Amino acid sequence: FATPGMVLDHVAAAIATDIDQARRDGDAARVADLTVGLEGSLLLALVRRHPTLVGRTDGVSGRLRDAANRVQLRRELDRMDGELEELNRAIADRPVTPAADLERRRLVERRDGLEEVMDRLGQVGDDHQLLHLDVGAGRIVVADGDVDTAGHVSTLVPGTGTDLTNIERQWNNAANLREAAEGLGRGDVAVVAWLGYDAPPGLGAATSPGRAIDAAPDLASFTDGVAAVNPDATQTVLGHSYGSTVLGATARKHDLDVDAIVGYGSPGMRVDHADEFRLPDDTVVYATSDTSGGKLNVFSGDQIHTVSDGVLTSRLGPDPLHDGFGAETFDTSDAGGHGSASYLRPDSGSIHGFAQVVVGGTRGGER
Repeated sequence: FATPGMVLDHVAAAIATDIDQARRDGDAARVADLTVGLEGSLLLALVRRHPTLVGRTDGVSGRLRDAANRVQLRRELDRMDGELEELNRAIADRPVTPAADLERRRLVERRDGLEEVMDRLGQVGDDHQLLHLDVGAGRIVVADGDVDTAGHVSTLVPGTGTDLTNIERQWNNAANLREAAEGLGRGDVAVVAWLGYDAPPGLGAATSPGRAIDAAPDLASFTDGVAAVNPDATQTVLGHSYGSTVLGATARKHDLDVDAIVGYGSPGMRVDHADEFRLPDDTVVYATSDTSGGKLNVFSGDQIHTVSDGVLTSRLGPDPLHDGFGAETFDTSDAGGHGSASYLRPDSGSIHGFAQVVVGGTRGGER
């Protein structure tokens, strides 16, 4: 005879099969229909038996993805602990080679980065969500706020040099932006730090559009998933530096149904004019950069495009700050540098421009 647990597992397996098919079809709305409202023992069975599928599928609620990815995170930390023990034993038995030492240090850095994520997440139900985790691919997506219920959901796409070891920095940016946006008194806000792609490790790799083009389907799918779960929320997507190239590549090739997009510190957004983006007619395209340092001063102000005169970044597209690009602009002249944290410092005037975009992006409404 089948026990209640066996029945639950069977039902969970059937739901998981349907979720996987909808995922393969790129049907986030169908995924949402299958998963929104699940609770109790069935939810637990689905998370326990299929954490990878649940945690990485767009259209699953943030609450459910968070629960599944916490399971995965704990497993990854345990696995890394085991690898470190093996490496330490191997190192203890023979002289340490530079390669072995480098392998160990990189593993420790990745593990420490994930440990910070675990500590910050707190308890299930806290005001943070782990929306994607794929340690092997170096991908993680975290949210400050509840993407299922917030009136405004904003996604930050980081740029060059972002990886699992420094995701905490991007999460801080999300928290700062959320606080500034909610301070405007226009409803609850959730801000997502989206490292859902293979970011360039250095400036050399960042001169090619390849990683941005590869990332575009995943970013488009993520925004579709947010809309499927929380259709009444306004959505904005903000790309910093090479992240703006990812955002541009996405909006160039995919129907991105969001209220506003922002490229800041952008080396190019893969189009010659904002009209080439596949966006609703009333979506607002913004571009901004800290140009306080002057054209030739790379250390004060955001001058990647002007210093290179397009030699390094020509394959990424023209500077979206140029008048002919067709983007609206706002002032970020006090950012004081190219880093994403400079733009989103809590004490800066720059962050208030971003906050206004986040809560003022209702199409047809107040801006």
